[in-house]
Amino acid sequence: MDFQTSIGVDGNRLSALLARLSSLQQLRLSPAVYGVSIPGSCLAGVARLGQLTELVLGGSWQAADQPLQQLLQQPLPLRLLKLRLWRLPVINLAALTRLEEF
Repeated sequence: MDFQTSIGVDGNRLSALLARLSSLQQLRLSPAVYGVSIPGSCLAGVARLGQLTELVLGGSWQAADQPLQQLLQQPLPLRLLKLRLWRLPVINLAALTRLEEF
């Protein structure tokens, strides 16, 4: 699933919507236009996607450092992870034991 936003989005609402896609295997999240940020709080919903094997995060994110670190501490079945963020925090990938491509 590709999700691009060009307007502000509520992180908690997006988190809840993402969590409902329980069989989702591929997800790409990025803002569609310059100046729009995706709230990091939506990553809580991504953490509940137990079949997610490919995750691509791009562009500008708001308050995402801690939610991203919490997401990557989950034992997700990710084989591919691409972080094309404007600002990449220090991350720990130790929990992603199936990761083949970063």
